[in-house]
Amino acid sequence: MNKTTATIKVALEAAFQGAGGVDYLIKQAEANPVAFMTLLGKIIPAQVQAELTGKDGGPLTVEKIERIIIKK
Repeated sequence: MNKTTATIKVALEAAFQGAGGVDYLIKQAEANPVAFMTLLGKIIPAQVQAELTGKDGGPLTVEKIERIIIKK
């Protein structure tokens, strides 16, 4: 992180705390739900990408999962 980014991050944290911190966010969620949900959408990842592997180290495909389920 460069110096400017670090400085802005510290300033934003101070502004957030000065505005009321969590209480401020709660008020904003109530007063501006669309904007609040937009903020959440930008912060929380939209999707999780994962690759499952089997015992053999190869990819765990739908077909392999079906075979595992049918065996049990």
